[in-house]
Amino acid sequence: MPESTLALSYDEIRKRVADHRGYGLDPDDWDAEQIEFINFCLRDGSRTFYTQANHEWSFLSPVVSMAIASGATELEMPWDFGFLIDDVYFSGEPGNKIRVRNVGEVLLRRQQDSTTTGRPSIIAEMGGDVPIVNKGQKCKLIFWPTAGQAYTVMIPYSIMPNALTPESPYPYGGAAHAQTILEACLAASERLYGVP
Repeated sequence: MPESTLALSYDEIRKRVADHRGYGLDPDDWDAEQIEFINFCLRDGSRTFYTQANHEWSFLSPVVSMAIASGATELEMPWDFGFLIDDVYFSGEPGNKIRVRNVGEVLLRRQQDSTTTGRPSIIAEMGGDVPIVNKGQKCKLIFWPTAGQAYTVMIPYSIMPNALTPESPYPYGGAAHAQTILEACLAASERLYGVP
């Protein structure tokens, strides 16, 4: 079973927002304007829950394992990457870390010594390509020196969560926060168009 039966999915939350607004529970009965409104409520409610709670949700701060290829000088981060929250560690070696520095320091070290290879010792987060139509900006981590071999690193970062969509049907926080997320979406409905 992929999710707890207490979790609420995208479809369930949409139906509850629609029912709260008086649109009914059957998506086939909703017109285009109602569907757009429901989707606004899910995005606004998700955003409120994730970013305006005055609380740091632990489930939004994973430590992920990623591979640095031999000869690499940067590592592209996943789409949900928000920002680093601590130093980066080599897998299986918690005492061996790559210190987080600013971009200028890493670029200066590269400029001063572009031929050294080995275990990266400093790292910085940097924006990726400029966003264009249908393609957002992914962040990357740049480091020095150039990786002398393949390494596996543990990266603690803060997630920039996705809104609820058919492609991301389960909210972060799972069953434990299902009701809170639903209430945030219902509150967004009332904030946008008043109490039904």
